[in-house]
Amino acid sequence: MSSYYWTSTLKDPRSWIIVSTALKRGLRDLFLWTAGNAGESLAKIVNVLNRHLSPGDRLRVHAAVNSAVTGDIRRRLTLWGCNVITSIPRGQIATEQELLGAAEANLDGGRLIDRATAWHVTDGWDGVGLIFYRLLATQVVRDIVSMAGPFDIFVPMGTGSLTLAFCLAVEDCELAGLVTRGDCRVVGVAPRGENITSDILRREPHGHGDESPCYPTMPKLTGTYSPLSLCLRKMHDRGVLEFCLVERDVHVALGARLLADRHQNGFAAEPSALSAFVAAAMDKQEGRNVIIVNTGMGCLGEFDHAFVDNISAKSEAASDFCSRGARAPRTS
Repeated sequence: MSSYYWTSTLKDPRSWIIVSTALKRGLRDLFLWTAGNAGESLAKIVNVLNRHLSPGDRLRVHAAVNSAVTGDIRRRLTLWGCNVITSIPRGQIATEQELLGAAEANLDGGRLIDRATAWHVTDGWDGVGLIFYRLLATQVVRDIVSMAGPFDIFVPMGTGSLTLAFCLAVEDCELAGLVTRGDCRVVGVAPRGENITSDILRREPHGHGDESPCYPTMPKLTGTYSPLSLCLRKMHDRGVLEFCLVERDVHVALGARLLADRHQNGFAAEPSALSAFVAAAMDKQEGRNVIIVNTGMGCLGEFDHAFVDNISAKSEAASDFCSRGARAPRTS
């Protein structure tokens, strides 16, 4: 889906458009919330770019992480030049000014950030990353779905940007007459437990932290807040978007099946990305084709490494996965 492979995730094209926009507008300080991939992708591109800029024109990346982001991911962000912010407690939704203040407090020598050249670029807040996601999603819907619909598109939810992009792509192609209305549906996939469907549908969270049945096998999908909740709720109300909650045991079983021989076959998907494969295997509807969006490998935390390293031991349990007949619950 992309010609950019800096981190092997779909964050890369988003990072390119953010950096290009920042240079055009004279913005210098980019700050964001990240579980790892978005921060590393942006930091890598900025790091390489800064080698060709004068000191006064160079960009800085400030990455806010919470306690769920493990030490090895934090070290990788620091390696690529991120100012890693760890002072905001997990679960707190900081304002833009609070994030700026935390970034300044974390800089050496009490340096200040010029508010006029600072830009909040977390998924959903930046205003430009969604453009690239929407372009990629529209190409998929136009080129694949229009040839062989009807289709279900399974997407890991995360912060919701990519999911919203596919919803918009479906509507774009319907308006253009490329797809018959109702032939294509987007299925946002999240773990049973902590996930953003609670915020989207305005209901109580399914669980918190370690109490969540799927924690920590899908650590990058366990957030409960998205700035795009209202937009996603509208897509759900229009019938374009449905939700599928994935069970932990099935996630582990399919993970074993897909990743046990990953070195031989080159299958690249971090544990959170596997959720879309799980949902598609469990919830495929007769007569409908399937697109699975693999968001890539990215940077892995301790929980991710433990999952991947030990997954081969589960390969036997995966052998009867498709014969179990279990179905993931759809949320409405």
